[in-house]
Amino acid sequence: MKMRLSAIAVALVTTLGIGSAVAAPMGPTYGPPVDFDFEGTGESAGHTGGRTFTFTNVNLADFAALFWGAGNIGSAMDGAIDSAGEMMAFSSTSGADAFWTGTTQVSTISGILNIETRFRARILSGADNWQSAASAMITEPGYPVVAAVNATTLVLNFLFEARVAGHSGYQAQNALYDSLSTTASGQSRTSFNSGFYYVPLPAPVLFLGGGLAVLGMIGGLGRRRQA
Repeated sequence: MKMRLSAIAVALVTTLGIGSAVAAPMGPTYGPPVDFDFEGTGESAGHTGGRTFTFTNVNLADFAALFWGAGNIGSAMDGAIDSAGEMMAFSSTSGADAFWTGTTQVSTISGILNIETRFRARILSGADNWQSAASAMITEPGYPVVAAVNATTLVLNFLFEARVAGHSGYQAQNALYDSLSTTASGQSRTSFNSGFYYVPLPAPVLFLGGGLAVLGMIGGLGRRRQA
């Protein structure tokens, strides 16, 4: 009888099982529970070379999954990000690069010029190539793509570019602005949000299934043996 009870006990454990719940990522956040050290280099994202973010000592092991994303990106050369074209639209990805595009205007001594703008977010290290936010179960408006973080050091570079409409070749937005004979100074504006999305480590989930019925059988067998 001991052998039979052992077999039933094994069956009970198998029936109960230990599983994990699948959770959608939480965020975006730029702080706890995601911990890291941060350094920013480069004059600004609108200048030549852009702005580089370096995150070190990221507590990657504390999460089932960790993503980084950018969104709500704006660019203007008329003093304020306040028109539809100046809130940039996601365009495409190419490997480690993700692009957003938009339009703005700039006032010069020769008249108003139409400007085409572009924002590039580039993964330098520490993450997989860009993927759609939807594929990671992220539905935050304005964050169309994310990168899955795969190392405790994450390095990204951001660059706003611009060109006069109809011309070829982009250059750093502020460099283009400074090269034009504008009617006012300091009218170039850029803005973007960014942050981490995280999936907490799963808590164990007990699948009872038919386990309670087997437990009743074990109790009944035990009582009959004592009789």
